[in-house]
Amino acid sequence: LDHYVNWYKKTQLNFPDTPTIMPNKIGIFSANRDFSIVSIRDVPYQLRPSQSKIVQALYSNSKEGLSGLTYMEIANITNLTTYGKMSYYFQAELRVGDLFKYSRRDRRYSLIT
Repeated sequence: LDHYVNWYKKTQLNFPDTPTIMPNKIGIFSANRDFSIVSIRDVPYQLRPSQSKIVQALYSNSKEGLSGLTYMEIANITNLTTYGKMSYYFQAELRVGDLFKYSRRDRRYSLIT
């Protein structure tokens, strides 16, 4: 068994029983490689490209241990419109509150982790 485990580690492959579909994970949040599918507490969400960009920016921010981003910072990072609002991108079946925490004090969004 040690030989088998060491071979997987040496070749940097995931074990066969290890899920690889959601490699980006922080706490209760997980996402696939391109952030087109995310999950909070095992509730999956399918994202459009602009939504994926926003989530990826906030994921990177969380991984760095930072306290979130304002909408203007998100817009600058993702090349989205700076005159809009976050809620414009998350409507109908998926809302801002489903994926993000919002701090009114400093107007920053962060992922629900």
